[in-house]
Amino acid sequence: MNGKDATSTPAHETAHVFAARLAGGARSIELDKMMVLNEGLAEWVENTLDRQAGVTPKQELAAATVSARRMLAPRQLADQEAFAGTVDDNLKYPLGAILVDRLVKRYGAAAPKTLLQALASADFPRDLNGYALWQTAFQLAGFDLDLVLDDYARHLKGLEAKYARQIAQLPRPRGSLVEQEDEDEDGAYAIALRFDLPVPEDATVLVRYRPGKSADSSSYRHRYASRSESGTYSAAVPMDLITRGEICFQPGIRVEAVMMYEPWVCLPVDPASDD
Repeated sequence: MNGKDATSTPAHETAHVFAARLAGGARSIELDKMMVLNEGLAEWVENTLDRQAGVTPKQELAAATVSARRMLAPRQLADQEAFAGTVDDNLKYPLGAILVDRLVKRYGAAAPKTLLQALASADFPRDLNGYALWQTAFQLAGFDLDLVLDDYARHLKGLEAKYARQIAQLPRPRGSLVEQEDEDEDGAYAIALRFDLPVPEDATVLVRYRPGKSADSSSYRHRYASRSESGTYSAAVPMDLITRGEICFQPGIRVEAVMMYEPWVCLPVDPASDD
């Protein structure tokens, strides 16, 4: 474990412990249903202790890319199922940290604590989910969720301009399902990848798969893409993840330590395009 990990990882996990206590301890299920807020707060605390800033430049670039590519609407931060079903689950860390940062900028340093204590209130409704849950929590804390989401959206627009050059240089992969000529240990299908820009030599290209349209991230599986002599990329499809006759996948690429996945796509395997 390096020096940063030795301090930042405990800070992140300790923040989760304190947040759960403030949100009601054993009754903190509402916080568990607010994934982006929960992880974003822990990430924000970790970053603040490590860098004296709640959001890192790498996280800013990831968020700016999401915004520039219109990958996620601000309200989807409050919809856990929509978030996980649309974009890379790991985006909850940078996007959540920015959301918490905007909350603090508008309502002050004590705002996260006030919000968590609202969740712990004995008369807080326990049957809410998604946007209704978030809106109720913010209202009981004396905050306006829509104003914070507006601040978040405006901030991401500013980050788009700040990181415009880097975003323009990030290739975007698109995938199509094809039949493999030489069936390997994974099966008869592969995802063939195309890019809108040349792929840097040091880039890592991969595809992530999941069983069906909605699945826990623990069931995800990735395959690194192989490059042919002609320069095309493809990644084998795990046959056991084909669900109800279709495969769901996310093409991804890592460039200069920035990992970006495209939105999820689900395609039928019969018939696969013989591209």
